[in-house]
Amino acid sequence: MNRIKRYREIIAYLFFGGLTVLLNCALYALFNHLWGYEFANGIGNALANFICILFAYVTNRTAVFCSKSSGASAIREIVCFIVGRLGTLVLDTGIMIFAGNYIGAHYIPNEYQELWGMAMKLLANIVVVVLNYILSKLVVFKK
Repeated sequence: MNRIKRYREIIAYLFFGGLTVLLNCALYALFNHLWGYEFANGIGNALANFICILFAYVTNRTAVFCSKSSGASAIREIVCFIVGRLGTLVLDTGIMIFAGNYIGAHYIPNEYQELWGMAMKLLANIVVVVLNYILSKLVVFKK
């Protein structure tokens, strides 16, 4: 029980980060199904990330870092959160366009492109989750 209390923040972050990854991947799969592979890797990826940024802010603020900030400090918090997430969105989108559209289109057989795209989406999400935790812990929700 002491370990759970000791690592509560990390456990909560991984739980809600996992939910965010699942939401992101589900939206990617939905966009891929509705509008195709290239849309899912470009505009669809950006849209999915925007939705996930909103979800992540609410869960990080309330359940992970238990922020009690208000007024100007709450505005600073949300602005820092969004700017940090937009930075990792650029990284995520870059990974998806390069690995998904360039490598996938040129080196992966058509019958495996959907699987390749999902694998690259998971890889991009792992990188993003780690960077987002560091940014949230050190910049956004610092105590």
